[in-house]
Amino acid sequence: MNGKVTVILAAYRGEKYLGEQLRSLFQQTYPPDIILIGDDSPDNLSYQAVQEVITDCPDSCKVVYHKNPTRLGFLGNFINLASQVGSDYLMFCDQDDSWLPEKIEKMTALLDSRPDCDMGFCDSFLCDRDLTSSGRTLFGLIRTRNFRDKSIHNINVQQAFPVFLTNYNFVAGHNIILRRSAIPVFLAMPLHFRYHDLWCGWVFSFLERICCLDEALTLHRLHGENVSDYPLLAAAQGDNSQTSGEKGLFSRQFAKIQRFLQSNQKELSEEYIRVKNLKAAFDESQNCLDRPAVSLRHDQLSPRVFLAESLRHAPRGNQFFLQRHVDFLKWRLRLNQGNTFVRLLHFRPSLLPLYFHHSRRKLVSMIKDFIQFRDNPKSVV
Repeated sequence: MNGKVTVILAAYRGEKYLGEQLRSLFQQTYPPDIILIGDDSPDNLSYQAVQEVITDCPDSCKVVYHKNPTRLGFLGNFINLASQVGSDYLMFCDQDDSWLPEKIEKMTALLDSRPDCDMGFCDSFLCDRDLTSSGRTLFGLIRTRNFRDKSIHNINVQQAFPVFLTNYNFVAGHNIILRRSAIPVFLAMPLHFRYHDLWCGWVFSFLERICCLDEALTLHRLHGENVSDYPLLAAAQGDNSQTSGEKGLFSRQFAKIQRFLQSNQKELSEEYIRVKNLKAAFDESQNCLDRPAVSLRHDQLSPRVFLAESLRHAPRGNQFFLQRHVDFLKWRLRLNQGNTFVRLLHFRPSLLPLYFHHSRRKLVSMIKDFIQFRDNPKSVV
């Protein structure tokens, strides 16, 4: 399906908010050429919600609704929809958000101005179930967790991969725009990754073909039933449980240590598995390369071979950084398995899951973290 912009929307029991989301797409200053909807719902309520607003669709936009015969899951649904896209740009859409009127116009302009990039992303306002803004944005939330303004700069000057691996995931799927030529990289995603935003952010930052628009263009609805937003929900609602009643540097650090000892092992293990799986996916795709396949045009390559071809042009420094980060997380896990005294000696807020300051080996990382904390304790979340 051709055109300049295709928006794909994975629906599942989305009748409550789907109409509002579609209206926000219809009211874009640059409406999409095609909206593809894949419905996993066991009933027809989502279809009815689409029909209720279809008369508001502008003539320049075509809505294509498809009822999946079997439930694909949100990831399988997106993959199925993306495989049908032939437009210049692909944008992912959640069923329960609302897009600001200039989102498509600004996101397409972003990639139009950056021919060296295959993926762009923007920020979101974090809202409650009634779309009342909490006053926070996704980037603003991550900035309170050692994410610095210079990180956005580094992303836009092809120094993105270290930023992505050493920060909490700050790319939301509903804020991503992909160039058509990059869709096979998305389709090559292993299903065990589960989250397409994480895959896209890591892969395109690894290739250094990613750019960022530091502007919130989505009203992201947090209602307790989102697929992956539970930590954001607490933050957006002003959950201060991590800091309430903690007065003074010592008591704050003691509370952090307790949380670290209780919960860090599981989350750190999950992060290690994700990064290790990323490297395994890269290695597996590289192994599938053969000379006959390499001689084919890009549009004839399978997604896995296309990914392998793309990886051949990735910066060597990022390949080294990925291996080093795998080793880093592995060592952190071993540290967690030590006795309490050892774990307390090595504790630093950057050891908390997903918020690593430095990806060095063993004592080097610990010393750099300790020095940074001693010189700037206010940076601690």
